[in-house]
Amino acid sequence: TLPRLSDLATGRVTVQDIRELDVEDLLGRASVPPRLDLLANELHSQIVLVTGAGGSIGSELTRQILAQRPRQLLLLDHNEFGLYTIHQELLALARAEGGERALSMEPVDLGALVKAEVQRSGDTRVTAHVADDAWVIADRPLMVRIVRNLLDNARRHAHNKVTVNIAGGERVALQVHNDGDEIPTEQRDVIFEPFTRLDNARNRDEGGAGLGLSLARRIAEVHGGTLTVVDVTYGAAFLLTLPSAESPQP
Repeated sequence: TLPRLSDLATGRVTVQDIRELDVEDLLGRASVPPRLDLLANELHSQIVLVTGAGGSIGSELTRQILAQRPRQLLLLDHNEFGLYTIHQELLALARAEGGERALSMEPVDLGALVKAEVQRSGDTRVTAHVADDAWVIADRPLMVRIVRNLLDNARRHAHNKVTVNIAGGERVALQVHNDGDEIPTEQRDVIFEPFTRLDNARNRDEGGAGLGLSLARRIAEVHGGTLTVVDVTYGAAFLLTLPSAESPQP
């Protein structure tokens, strides 16, 4: 618990006495790792209800349950937007996992799409530099999802600035850079795994459902592209590359 101000003022307690709580402090016992075999027996092919699914703990629980492949997952929360976010990401993931048969391919002006998503965000910290020849053949709703996920992730972690650069060529390249914390080298692949969140992301109340980056990479892959973390002098940057296409005739 936090000390009283009077204890701090009189010197009975010092700032050095304050420390971060561990999970064991809250539990009052040692933590116990989950038994995945037991979870699978109870959750696989079952109908599972999660209350409070829109919050940070509920969304994490939802991710863990989804990994066990329940037959149906029911989410309940008073946070309508939180539930909407989870639902949209799961729908997009199912669409991407469906392969080419589930996609509706058409010419997409990725530059115009980026401009629209930057404007939609209403975030004055975001600056976009867009080429005129950034056309791709893609499923438009999934392109909206991948750009939105990358922008939302950058805005969530940025301190003061997000920069978006998009260039054409044989492959269209979209880089989204934020001036927040760096991503450690050993975690640059882990963050793309489904249902994985880094510790600092878990501490952010505004965090999403946690599928954003894994979904973004899957969308890139089904379009013949790549999504990676790239080295920058500060902050963190993601690079999306996609096969380019000629702009349609007017």
